[in-house]
Amino acid sequence: MDTAWSRRMYHCAPRPSVLDPCIVDRILQFVASPVLLFDVASLLPRSCLSSGLDALLELSNAQPDKHLWPVLQLRADTYELGLRPALRDALGFVGQCSIDASANPEQWADVLWPSTQLHIANIKTPLPPTLAFLTKHKQQIQSVEVHDVEARGQQSSIVSLLKSSVSLRCVTIYWYGNAKQLNAFCKAVLDNAGVVDVRLVNGETPAIELDDSFADVRDDIPLPIPATNSLFSTIRKTRLRALALNGLGFDETKRKAFEKLMMSKNGLETLELVRCHDIVPSSFHTFLFSQTLRVLRVTSASLMREDSFCAAQGSSVHTLDLSGQYIDEYDMLRPMLRGVAQMKHLRRLRLSRVGLNDEAIGWVVRALLPTRVQELDLSGNQIECADIKYFARTLPEWRTLEGLNLSGNQIWDDGASQLFAVLPYALPAFQRLQLFENYLSDRAVMALASALPYLQHMAEIDVSYCGLRIDHVKALIIALSRARRRVRLNVFNSCWSDDEILQVCAMARSARLMATYRTHADVPSSRQKHHSKKHETYARLDIF
Repeated sequence: MDTAWSRRMYHCAPRPSVLDPCIVDRILQFVASPVLLFDVASLLPRSCLSSGLDALLELSNAQPDKHLWPVLQLRADTYELGLRPALRDALGFVGQCSIDASANPEQWADVLWPSTQLHIANIKTPLPPTLAFLTKHKQQIQSVEVHDVEARGQQSSIVSLLKSSVSLRCVTIYWYGNAKQLNAFCKAVLDNAGVVDVRLVNGETPAIELDDSFADVRDDIPLPIPATNSLFSTIRKTRLRALALNGLGFDETKRKAFEKLMMSKNGLETLELVRCHDIVPSSFHTFLFSQTLRVLRVTSASLMREDSFCAAQGSSVHTLDLSGQYIDEYDMLRPMLRGVAQMKHLRRLRLSRVGLNDEAIGWVVRALLPTRVQELDLSGNQIECADIKYFARTLPEWRTLEGLNLSGNQIWDDGASQLFAVLPYALPAFQRLQLFENYLSDRAVMALASALPYLQHMAEIDVSYCGLRIDHVKALIIALSRARRRVRLNVFNSCWSDDEILQVCAMARSARLMATYRTHADVPSSRQKHHSKKHETYARLDIF
């Protein structure tokens, strides 16, 4: 559904005259990611639905660069029968929902509209009622996530669904070693002219967020020859715009075929390779010279060749993600930075969990300061206080930098204080600073409180998991209430009890600010430290 059209339609709907803060808080707790998974289980009073969506749209419009628009997540274990009318109303406003195919999705048939866009997850050997539901609504499906399908008849049904769903745009295939099935799925997907995003994931190994030793993991599943030939030869004739390969192995023949594909005039704009060790070292430079590629993510693999970035000046890539490469360990940082500095179109660079330490920040600053980089992610490294002080002194000179992520480093009080002190003098482009999981005490908090009233351009500051106390947050709330513009401040402390979280929310409301609390089951990979284990959950407590 077109976002602008959806909002026009939505704003024509009637609005209740009274806004219940409790209901709005429960709705807003799900606002934290570019694509909102909006759990409508909290929308019990039907009269408050419009108010909650109003609040969602307010936050969406406040971050137009992310194009936020909610996806209603339908979960069978939390809904009551009396919620159905309200749920149908919500879907009429929002226009799209996420459904788990393994949890009787046919039960939601009565709340869907003919125009509702569907995102189907977890298709595993579906039962006949589920297949009937998917077939009936196949023209509404936007994305699907397919796992191993054991029964041959069901496999044929899934292949038919993938091939004939006109609205299908994104397909994720979790592969467990069945080469014939993968070949059938790939052929069906590529025969569908509407599909623009294909992701092949090794289903027998953990996802990238679940382990911290990716460079040593060599349990890739070899990609079978039929699937390889089907995939690589057909991509050049399709509208495919995004391709992701996770944990899949390549021999010499397949690697050469893939390099030939990347050097051809295909339509690929986004390429993501996770733990594809065998393909990366000799092929990386061919990715940079692709005529169409704009987003390149090569994470948790081994880049040991110093010539990977040679003559990168002609690259059209604007987003480069090299997380988990152990770049500094192989003395790759300086050659890489020299190449990156020549990439005229580069706007976003992510060097998370690559082992940066000592004087690495100086090399980064000297190489990137003359460039037009807008977002820089250095999270999960070993950058220390002295290096951060040097970065802080140069912050007012970054003309195009919009976002900086220094989460999970060793910044401490002195480095953070220096950063906060220069924020009022940063150029208008700089709007987002993330210091997740850095210990901050009185001095740093007071520096941030002193800077908040004078921030003219900042939009978001993340100091969560930094050991803030309740009195620290109180000082920040007072400062934020006097600020010239509304800044989104994430202050969550994992040591707080439920009562302390409620106390923080109450303090924010008393200062006429909004406070939202949200928990999430998975830690985003951008918040993973280099040597840390996976957190069970993470949370946000935003004040703005």
